[in-house]
Amino acid sequence: MTVERLHLAPGAMAYDSMLAAEHVVRYAFAAGLCRGRRVLDVACGEGYGSAMLAAAGAAQVVGVDIAEEAVALARARFGREGVAFRAGDAADLPRLLADQAPFDLIVSFETIEHLTDPRPFLEGLRALLAPGGGILISAPNEGQDGRASTNPFHRHAYKPETFRAVTEAVLGPADGFWLGMPLQGFAILPEGSPLCGTDREGLDAMLDGAPAGAAHLLPAQRAHRVDAGLASFAVAAWGVPAVATVAAAPVAFEAWVSTWRAVEWLRAENARLLRELAAAQSAAPPAPQEWAERLADCQRAALLDAQRLETARAALADARAAAARAAAERDAIRLRHPDRAPSPADTSALRAALAAREAELATIRASRGWRVLRAYARLYEAPLLGPPLRTLRGAAGRVVRALRRR
Repeated sequence: MTVERLHLAPGAMAYDSMLAAEHVVRYAFAAGLCRGRRVLDVACGEGYGSAMLAAAGAAQVVGVDIAEEAVALARARFGREGVAFRAGDAADLPRLLADQAPFDLIVSFETIEHLTDPRPFLEGLRALLAPGGGILISAPNEGQDGRASTNPFHRHAYKPETFRAVTEAVLGPADGFWLGMPLQGFAILPEGSPLCGTDREGLDAMLDGAPAGAAHLLPAQRAHRVDAGLASFAVAAWGVPAVATVAAAPVAFEAWVSTWRAVEWLRAENARLLRELAAAQSAAPPAPQEWAERLADCQRAALLDAQRLETARAALADARAAAARAAAERDAIRLRHPDRAPSPADTSALRAALAAREAELATIRASRGWRVLRAYARLYEAPLLGPPLRTLRGAAGRVVRALRRR
């Protein structure tokens, strides 16, 4: 997904459970490691993750973000004793936090790709870490080996192996390397549980999430195997014993299965089209004489209908002109004899003639020959099909002329 920051203010973003799960799972991954620790959350955004870490038992949480408006919203919504927020650059953390004691756990999710030079950022994390402390860093998998990203907010596009190499060059070998990925499955929840659905439309509905007891993960099937190249993002861990983590949201069965029904229909439709294409390619093309005869038949039918159309148009124009003359005469009579009413007999015949001409015109336009003529004209004028059609027409003409000379 390409959303860079979650906005929790009313009306700012609609609740999307998949988007929310992608962001929440990183903080859930860290939540079990922060009890009793001083935690630094770098690039905290509007502070929902810092609040999650505090709720998980962190002794103190300091959130830092470069966007002052995000920090202001974080303070207003989540600031309290033991949870503080500061505005500043992730590349200048030692100076920004010079008044702070070292941190026992530092987390920074989806930050490194925004930095032109990640080294000062990584060195800052190392400088702020207390002895025996731990670091968690994540980066999206954009698969371009550190080249410029297509995402306008990213300065680098990391593959997991590139991300690992860049971070380990400063922080040393990671103690754990984890892959983030979407999942599919089922859950069992109490009937009526708030987790079964929310009426809240804003993204802040994600704050109603909660631990849901035991999780049992199954291996991905062969076609869905996830390796570093196919992961959504990667997380590197130093000094902390992280564990596998899941963040998910229930989906109504019909909404879930409708996606697979659509996929199956598309697969079947694709197979049908491929079969038709193969059959068309294997069919023997008509002989030149047959092409010439078909083309000549279409041209004769189109010419006949075109002539009938011109005749009908001329008759229609005559009828309209006669009607206009009759209307002018009627108006002149009204001016000379205001008390005289127009004769219905004078206009009814003209109306009948006009209707007959319009009906004849409609019949011609609905005829097969006219449709062929219009379709042929559109194809003949098309930039891709026009040139080969003109070539075919010339070849057919030459064949016809050759046959006639025999």
